[in-house]
Amino acid sequence: MPDPDTPDEADGAVDVDELAWAEDPTGHDVADDSTWGDGEVDGDDGGWEEGDPGDDDYVYVPEEPGLFRRFATVGIVLGILVVLLLGAGFVWVRDRLEPPGPKDPVELTIPPDATTAQIAGLLEDEAVISDATIFRYYVKWQNAGPFQAGDYDGLTTNQAMGAVVDRLDTGPLPPDTTQIIIPEGLWLSDVRGNVLAAFPEMDGAELDAVLATARSRYQPAAPFDGTRALLEGLLFPAGYEVGDDDRADEAKLIQQMIDTFDRTSDEVGIGDAPNRLSGQVGDVTITPYEAIIVASLIEEEAGTEADKPKIARVVYNRLLRGMSLGIDATVIYAKGEHTDSLTQSDLAIDSPYNTRQVAGLPPSPIAMPSRSSLEAALNPSTEDGSDQWLYYVLADADGNHFFTGDYDEFLNKAEEGRQAGLFE
Repeated sequence: MPDPDTPDEADGAVDVDELAWAEDPTGHDVADDSTWGDGEVDGDDGGWEEGDPGDDDYVYVPEEPGLFRRFATVGIVLGILVVLLLGAGFVWVRDRLEPPGPKDPVELTIPPDATTAQIAGLLEDEAVISDATIFRYYVKWQNAGPFQAGDYDGLTTNQAMGAVVDRLDTGPLPPDTTQIIIPEGLWLSDVRGNVLAAFPEMDGAELDAVLATARSRYQPAAPFDGTRALLEGLLFPAGYEVGDDDRADEAKLIQQMIDTFDRTSDEVGIGDAPNRLSGQVGDVTITPYEAIIVASLIEEEAGTEADKPKIARVVYNRLLRGMSLGIDATVIYAKGEHTDSLTQSDLAIDSPYNTRQVAGLPPSPIAMPSRSSLEAALNPSTEDGSDQWLYYVLADADGNHFFTGDYDEFLNKAEEGRQAGLFE
């Protein structure tokens, strides 16, 4: 062993060359053996037993993580990022589908032929929706549209897209309209006056041109004289709604009346008049247009619905016998002035409409017949004895008539009516 009093040992230094002869207490040579004591290794000291040299000089170095642990860590980080991105995306989409903010009323007008993209742009401009592109995809996803042109209410700023689509799907507000009533029994000239009074925006000359050129499917191929419009009796009496945009459109309103007449006549069966009225006037065929003429006579003569088929029967009975119809309403029409009484000179008017002077039907209808008058013209009365009726006269203040085939009986009833003040 070295002398403990030597200077080198005193200041803790060990000569490297002396390691070759150092021995442990058991006689082992330190330089030649890697163990101390009995060769047992202390698991807590990495091979050194308690009291071994350098026991307090070790630094812990952790093991490097394995490959699996590295991948798991990266996966967790990526998962967190995906969740954050999805959450942010959900909030972004939600704010476009149901945008926050004030809900102020918005009135929207969709122009004619507007595409979904154009409508989306209008909605975005008005702040109803926040994203036109998202709206287009939403509409496609909902299989909604196409949306109609017109004015829409019920929209607000920052409105949920679902509510916007629902409102657009219901269609626009009905247009502002003006109603015109065309009563049954009017002449074409009356209709013209009513139309111009209701719509001063229309031009009289333009309206006349339409009345002279527009056609019904029941109109004859050629005019019957040079002074009457062929549309007489072919405009259906009803109420018509005219939009504000159409207040100056003469053709549109008249065509609407014609279409309504044609449709109603189809429903009633006017087109089948030759078959429906076969035999009513012997071998003479009643055409659809002639059935309309009869309907106009019924309209002017009947005071009650119950009398309409009875008057139809008298008309066909007289035609069958070759008699003049003697209907005063046709004479009034020939005169061209509405009146409640006729003079002897009126009754002698030279006109194809004067059925006191001319046998057969007048050349055109003399008024706008109602649906019930069209039906009566196709369904004359079949009451007992009706095939002999040739005359009728007003019987009471309610408008009912007395029907008979006896001329003397007719004269007696007429006198009773005068005495009762029913007519002059």
